[in-house]
Amino acid sequence: MDSTRLRNIGIIAHIDAGKTTTTERMLFFSGINHTIGEVDTGTTTMDWMAQEQDRGITITSAATTIPWNSYTINLIDTPGHIDFTAEVERSLRVLDGAVTILCAVGGVEAQTETVWRQSNAYAIPRIVYVNKMDRIGADFDNVCTMMREKLNCNPLPLQIPIGSEDSFEAVIDLLDDVELHWKSSEPYEIERKPIRSEHIERAKNARIELLENLSEYNDELAILYLEGHEISNEFLIDAIRKATLDLQIIPVFVGASLRNIGVQPILDAVCRYLPSPHDKPEFSIVDPNTQKEKTLNAFENKELLALVFKIQYDREAGRICFVRIYSGTLSTGNQVCLASNKKKERVTRVFRIHANRQEQLRALSVGDIGAVVGCKSAMTGDTISLKPPSHVLESMQFPDPVITSSIETKTYSQRKDLESVLAVLASEDPTFSWKNDLQSGQLIILGMGELHLEVICKRIQDDFNISVRLGHPHVQLRETILHDAEGEFDETITLSGKEYPIALSIALKKNNAVGVQVNHSLEHLPEEVITASIETISGYLESGISFGYPGIQIEAIIKKMEIDKEQYSLAVIQSALVQCLEQVCKQAGEQLLEPIVNVNIVTPKEYLGEVTQSIIRRGGTIHSIESQAFSEQINAEAPLRIMFGYTTALRSATQGRGTASMHFSHFAPKPDTD
Repeated sequence: MDSTRLRNIGIIAHIDAGKTTTTERMLFFSGINHTIGEVDTGTTTMDWMAQEQDRGITITSAATTIPWNSYTINLIDTPGHIDFTAEVERSLRVLDGAVTILCAVGGVEAQTETVWRQSNAYAIPRIVYVNKMDRIGADFDNVCTMMREKLNCNPLPLQIPIGSEDSFEAVIDLLDDVELHWKSSEPYEIERKPIRSEHIERAKNARIELLENLSEYNDELAILYLEGHEISNEFLIDAIRKATLDLQIIPVFVGASLRNIGVQPILDAVCRYLPSPHDKPEFSIVDPNTQKEKTLNAFENKELLALVFKIQYDREAGRICFVRIYSGTLSTGNQVCLASNKKKERVTRVFRIHANRQEQLRALSVGDIGAVVGCKSAMTGDTISLKPPSHVLESMQFPDPVITSSIETKTYSQRKDLESVLAVLASEDPTFSWKNDLQSGQLIILGMGELHLEVICKRIQDDFNISVRLGHPHVQLRETILHDAEGEFDETITLSGKEYPIALSIALKKNNAVGVQVNHSLEHLPEEVITASIETISGYLESGISFGYPGIQIEAIIKKMEIDKEQYSLAVIQSALVQCLEQVCKQAGEQLLEPIVNVNIVTPKEYLGEVTQSIIRRGGTIHSIESQAFSEQINAEAPLRIMFGYTTALRSATQGRGTASMHFSHFAPKPDTD
């Protein structure tokens, strides 16, 4: 495959912006599917899980490959619900570009801002597709304004709509100066027509704005424009592509996917403006011992380096690892090494994923995205290579779970089976975990929200045929220290008849910017002593100071450690560290923290008063209220513990018309009265 004609892109957006509907049209127009799948009827290709079809939402990121005008597009349709934000995070890690879909009515919504920030973190070039122009309240210009204000970006409309709501009928292409009309029946082909007289002035002004905006980022274009020269489309396309790849502008398109309007130009734009692997050849690798980074070129480095960005369990194939090839080639039959455990395993199958279907391949080459079977012990974020690597690919960071619930089987005989299934699900989802509570004897599951745990529970029943009951959810608290403290330990410890002198000093500082961080000046000591010391202190603080909740916002500093370097015991050092920590933690005091969530609510105007009061009654704080055409958007903040069941209560209070989304914001001190 010619990698210059390869595009690795994601579809990202707020829930209900039309991601899956748009993706289904892409599959149809590219010839992959012969019929159009619909979310409402549960016939979508990309939302292939039964739960996704039942709920009408995307839960897991689905991958497919689309051929388009001699290009190959590896496409990942990501979830829009905040509980599944890890699916977006790990997809963005391996993508080169993205299509962000905005609703023409809601514009930039809460989850849009979240995925936009995630995209910024990975410096991913984007184009924007303003969908649902046929909906009541659709306003293309307002969406562009919201992009500037909320996303702090520079939208560059390459199309403008003709009409809106019921009168939305076509699109004006500002590069070709034509109207694009879509036939209302299959194959929904585009008809290109001259711009009608009543739209000429608006189109002319929009093109002038386009040229002036783009000229700010291209000196050659600015000179041509100011001197009144004719500017060819080829020149404009190159200028737009360069500014897009440099993250200076965001090309904007418009349509109504449900009516099959506007989708083909998006595929054209992906090929024209978004990067190929050749446009982003540099990637970073890290020395796992020193954490020092260096940069490689994907096409100059011939050594296989592939990143496992997702793991999925399949009843027939078993453990499937989704991978991005950063350099080299991964072939069927290769014996590969996993960086996480240094194990060698044999790749038995290599294939492309088409949602829940597979296309067998001999190999995946540099820049490609696909899946492999055979890496049975691989973890999300693992580096795959042909030999033990001295450096690994940068891994991925995921948020810790903030909600817990007990889970139990209806019969005790199924408990062991449930534990095995929970282990499988935890290996798939880095934001889900489970534990066996030794005090209560219960199995406890931890996730990102109520919906997240409900989906896990339903999967256990549907996919693994184990009947389970879910307990009431509880928030996952954290512990921190109240103030800075310092302590010393200076003793000789006897172990197995030998005496080991040790003197050390540890300081704890409250640091809101970190989880648990251990700093030291122990370079004079053996490497195994340094490693054991860091692991001991991190493990102690992360397992809780007094109440057993994970510790955060704590910086530990090993200020002094004196041992006999010729004769020492790691067990003695670890014991001394723990004793010193116990002393320092008592001096520092402890404080419980609870998760605070940002709450974004959209409600019809007539229910605004009732909805704001419902937030205030629950102890939330309202930060702003934004008026939209037919609704009000409330931005608030509240402790997660008081928001359980809120979405159900909101639907009841607004006759099913209100929606709410919540995402974790930060941890704050938990009131003693609760």
